[in-house]
Amino acid sequence: MTAGFSIDRAEAVLVVVDVQERLAAVMDERQKVIANCRRLVDGAAILGVPAIVTEQYPKGLGPTEEELRGALSSSSPVAKPSFSCCKEPAFMERLDALARRKIILCGMETHVCVLQTGLDLLREGFD
Repeated sequence: MTAGFSIDRAEAVLVVVDVQERLAAVMDERQKVIANCRRLVDGAAILGVPAIVTEQYPKGLGPTEEELRGALSSSSPVAKPSFSCCKEPAFMERLDALARRKIILCGMETHVCVLQTGLDLLREGFD
């Protein structure tokens, strides 16, 4: 991030990556992660920033954590088989339809799914 970088809510999208029940069950500080994601979800809702939520292999890893599921009820989850959200056409279609270029990322498995998504978004020209 560069000095003076700001996010205009009219240009932003919140992407919540794979905060799922079975993943959360084995995470250190799971409640802290979920609470921080919930703060971002609630803040985005207040500011009118749309959210996209993803689920990695939901059949095996379960749905999005209940605490977030209710707050994200206006956004049905995008199921994905790959680590990066960008490799899922449905995710990219939903993101492109919003026509916003500033991405706020949060989620679980930061070292894999969140990181790979962030790197791919940067390659695609998103901030």
